[in-house]
Amino acid sequence: MTVSSSTNRNGPYSGNGSTTAFARTFLVTDADHLKVYQTISGVTTEVTSGITKDGIGTASGNVTFDTAPATGTSITLIRETPLTQETDYSAQGVVSTTQVETDLDLAAMRVQDQQEALGRSVKVPVASSLANLELPTPAAGAAIGWNAAGDGMANITGLPDATVSASTDNAIMRYDTGTGGLQDSGATLDDSGNLSLPVALAVAQGGTGSTTASGARTALDAVGLTDTQTLTNKTLTSPVINVTSDAEGDIYYRTAGGAFARLGIGSTDQVLTVASGLPSWEDLADWTQTSFSATTSGTAVDFTSIPSGVNEIDVIIDGVSFSGTDNILVQLGTGGSPETSGYDSSTMLIGSTGNNNSSTAGFITRVSFASNTADGLFRLFRIDGNQWAAHSFVRYQSGSHQVGSGRKSLSGELDMVRVTRDGSNTFDAGQVAIRYK
Repeated sequence: MTVSSSTNRNGPYSGNGSTTAFARTFLVTDADHLKVYQTISGVTTEVTSGITKDGIGTASGNVTFDTAPATGTSITLIRETPLTQETDYSAQGVVSTTQVETDLDLAAMRVQDQQEALGRSVKVPVASSLANLELPTPAAGAAIGWNAAGDGMANITGLPDATVSASTDNAIMRYDTGTGGLQDSGATLDDSGNLSLPVALAVAQGGTGSTTASGARTALDAVGLTDTQTLTNKTLTSPVINVTSDAEGDIYYRTAGGAFARLGIGSTDQVLTVASGLPSWEDLADWTQTSFSATTSGTAVDFTSIPSGVNEIDVIIDGVSFSGTDNILVQLGTGGSPETSGYDSSTMLIGSTGNNNSSTAGFITRVSFASNTADGLFRLFRIDGNQWAAHSFVRYQSGSHQVGSGRKSLSGELDMVRVTRDGSNTFDAGQVAIRYK
């Protein structure tokens, strides 16, 4: 057999509580030459029981533990060949070539084993001229170092006292030149990185000048998250105000108590208004328009069942004419009947001081001749309660336009509108409609 590999150790292997077999990849000729060491918490001991060594006499095998080494245990396999030669060769005796090769193999393995041990020793570099170095005699409290000449090892004394005196968990130590040792500084740094100082670090030194959060904010002139503070000459850069939940488009307003309240964003077509002294959203009123009613005969057209709460009404005049010289009247009603008095209404021809009309029987606009037709709009709007006002713009002949206005106090809630005349003529052309909201 030859010794073709210089390896004489395997490991360290790491125990995990489940693995029991650890491989050997070097030649061992005797089980006693294979040593097994385990290291637990920095302490190394030889394992001499509870293990099985196989593959002896070959360059491979396993060391198997009866119980798997625990997690954190290191396992090292190493060959330690005895430094003895047990074969006795007699003069002129028969020499076994197998025995000779075995002894030569053992000699080679001894050299490898000693080389492995030397490899773990402290050595000076090849270029150094130092030789025969010896450690000094042990001395209590001394450290080993180079002597003053740098040509040997010596005990070094007079080093700073390394005694640590700390009475607080997580203490930060400080070096004291008076005692030459480390002392508890009074500051602590815990495992989570929280630093605690025994005194307040001044603002000028990068601290807060206080050992409390509120005191630090005062010293730094800072705004707290929960403190009640008055902000004077403060600039808020990109502030974010959260009042309960919030969303894009929300509106914030001041309550009677001085706090912020949130009004969530409204819906499409809603408008911002005020209800009970606070902002609120209200649906945008849409126009409701009636069908057109013909004015080709008769003396009046009534639009009834107008719902309560209506605040604006448009009366649409389209090509209306009379059989004679009457003018158009628009009358408001309550309880299903029009009121025919109490109107303060007048109309005038644009660009003329003549051709003016007035009426107390309704909101008036001029027609005047049977050959004239009227086109335009009466706008009626609630002033307050049952107080109504009107304005009108009507063309009654080519190139002639009338504007008018008026006011009426109804005796109750408006629920109808009548289009009629101020005389005894009848309608003979056109149509009318209303829209309201």
